[in-house]
Amino acid sequence: MGARPPASAPPDAGGVAHTQGFFPGKGGVSLFEQAWRPAQGEPRATFVIMHGLLDHSSRYDELARSLVANGVAVHAFDLRGHGHSAGVRVGVDSFDDYVDDLAAFTERVRHQEHDVPVFVMGHSMGGAIVTLYALDRKPQLAGLILSGPALHANVDGGKIAGTKVVASLSPNAGVFKLDIDKFSRDPKVIADCKSDPMVYTDGAPARTAKELLAAMESIEERMDDVFVPLLILHGEDDEVTDPNGSRSLFERTKSSDRTLRIYPKLVHDLVHEPEKGRVITDINEWTVTHAKAIEERAAAQKKPLRAGEAK
Repeated sequence: MGARPPASAPPDAGGVAHTQGFFPGKGGVSLFEQAWRPAQGEPRATFVIMHGLLDHSSRYDELARSLVANGVAVHAFDLRGHGHSAGVRVGVDSFDDYVDDLAAFTERVRHQEHDVPVFVMGHSMGGAIVTLYALDRKPQLAGLILSGPALHANVDGGKIAGTKVVASLSPNAGVFKLDIDKFSRDPKVIADCKSDPMVYTDGAPARTAKELLAAMESIEERMDDVFVPLLILHGEDDEVTDPNGSRSLFERTKSSDRTLRIYPKLVHDLVHEPEKGRVITDINEWTVTHAKAIEERAAAQKKPLRAGEAK
């Protein structure tokens, strides 16, 4: 079970209303959620953040606040087994559980925000979750943003087969480890991750590794079926997730609205790299541009007729 989070705070000096709570995920698992919203007025769009493995939603506070400054409401939750949420630490029985939790959360948020355009962002393993969500559920999304997504298994067949064997014999064996030192080139970010009690570093269960590998295989087979507007971001020197997965999705997607940004020298955790300001700006500009285009189309459809115009 995750630790209890701090109480929600009143609107701060930056005009951000921050709230926290819990909602029931698939099977009734208690999942921690939080939101950053404009303290005044209605948001122009909703932005859902899906974190990755060895990660949690509170690590996206800076990105969330930057979006709120542009009139966007931001919502995020901790995956089952992560952060403040309940569940076996970084464990999952089926990758579909992650997708089901995201689907339920996004629909709740869509209703809460009165159906303003919804953008969904996924980082690392969260990128695989949101991509499968788009493929399997085909939700109405204004855009899909992927940050260092886990889309391609850059391991040999022997390791994949071995992982599947271990997962079948001892599914809870903590054999799946990521090297936190490769997350960022900022030493403070690495130190903060290693000292963060919400970042579990003892090794994920073999079943989690097996499920993630299967998810990536499914995505690779169906990249042609991604149709939503896409912003794909990856560090050129990322050794945690393979940038070639992002390149493949960009080349194969049928979406006519797609953007790929490969950042030279950057590694995995893009919004926590020394150059995070550039990445955060890119996310904001893309999101706001697309939200404005939706606003303009909606306004044009409601434009009153002028004298002499036909109905």
